[in-house]
Formats: sequence, C-alpha cells, structure tokens
Amino acid sequence: MQRAFIELLKGDIMESFKTFPALIPMMALMVFLGLHLKFKFKKGAFYITILFIFTAVIITTNYIYKLIINY
Repeated sequence: MQRAFIELLKGDIMESFKTFPALIPMMALMVFLGLHLKFKFKKGAFYITILFIFTAVIITTNYIYKLIINY
C-alpha cells in the first residue's frame, strides 16, 4: 500500500493501481467518511457501507489473485 501511495504521489496512477488496486477506493472512502462526519449527509452511512464493501471485495480479490499467480 505504501508503494502504491508513493506511485500515486508521483502521478503514476496505473503503476499505483497495479501495485495495490484498492488504494483509490480506500482513499475515496476515507474522504467521504470525513465529509460525512463533518456535514452529516442524509444517506451517508449507506454510501460508506457500500464503499467499504466495494473496497473489501477489491482487497480480497487482489489477495486471491496474487496467491494464484505465485503458484
């Protein structure tokens, strides 16, 4: 995740995505969570749950993919 973040700071979005695909959705989740805590969106908790599930699926899929590729 750290290498992906560094690649993102360098502006290399594709390399960041290849290194850790869940970084961008995870960052979006954190930003939306902060905004929801500040502004109390009407359906904010629902959207946070959806973003969390989406991010968890990406992390799990990436983990399984890397396990299969290494064998």
